[in-house]
Amino acid sequence: MNRQWKTLLFILSVMVVVTACNMPGNGVVPEQTAAPVTSAPETQVAAEATLPPPTEAIVLPTNTVAPADVTFNIDCSQVDSSKQPRCETYINQTRDVVYPLYRELTGTSLSQCYDSVNYTIYPGETVAPGAGGQAIGNQVNYAEAYTIDLPYKYDTHELLHTFAACNGALDEHVFHGVLMNAVYSRQNVFEPGYFIARDNPAELNSVLVEMVKTSSGADLYNQCRGILGNHVTMGYFDVGEAPMIDIYKATFNASPVSAPNTTLASIWGPSAAKVQLVLEKLDGVKYPLDIPSCGY
Repeated sequence: MNRQWKTLLFILSVMVVVTACNMPGNGVVPEQTAAPVTSAPETQVAAEATLPPPTEAIVLPTNTVAPADVTFNIDCSQVDSSKQPRCETYINQTRDVVYPLYRELTGTSLSQCYDSVNYTIYPGETVAPGAGGQAIGNQVNYAEAYTIDLPYKYDTHELLHTFAACNGALDEHVFHGVLMNAVYSRQNVFEPGYFIARDNPAELNSVLVEMVKTSSGADLYNQCRGILGNHVTMGYFDVGEAPMIDIYKATFNASPVSAPNTTLASIWGPSAAKVQLVLEKLDGVKYPLDIPSCGY
């Protein structure tokens, strides 16, 4: 596969929202996974690509944003000692830049659930077979290739899983595109692989909506999840950041008007009520999603 196609596939791959995490960007192309289990760890799958170098300096939150109210720790004892300064930069920027922004955007302080958020950085590209990262509650395990070796040294992805574990939001990467774009835009970061341009999820959904017509089981689950996440990400552009984040917040304690239909419940399992609420809220902002094969 030549470099041009590798780059194109990477840019497309970061747009689809599925269980496996990918790089700092949002998700990977749908793959085989089990049905949703709320207690299962999230994973980050390695991607074959070289991200572009940064073009803008870090933009610190305004003085009105309070500093982190939890401790952020990083263990880089397993990577080359020469990379220790990168580790310090990574954890400091995650704590001082990303966390205050996510706390402000989501209305959630992780201090409500945890005393600390703990990162462990592993050498190479994986922390488990096929996985470049995992978030389990307040413990984040990451490969150096997708953290301290990247141009932008801060975590926008796995930290969202930690937030969801704390506030009870619908996870499944559905709102990753919206929230990560909110952070990247405030950092003036718009490179492919970081900020998600609208065209990418739109193009992927044009493919996925055909695939779900003949899919079943884990494939259908992943594809339906990708469709919803991509639609929500497009809503960031078409409806606005604030309305999409309001929908995210509504999933903390989901009380949909209607019960999920049989198709939706069979695909989403314990997350079905939250997905039903998202669909109702999307209707409310005149941005409906109509995919019968997914129960939407």
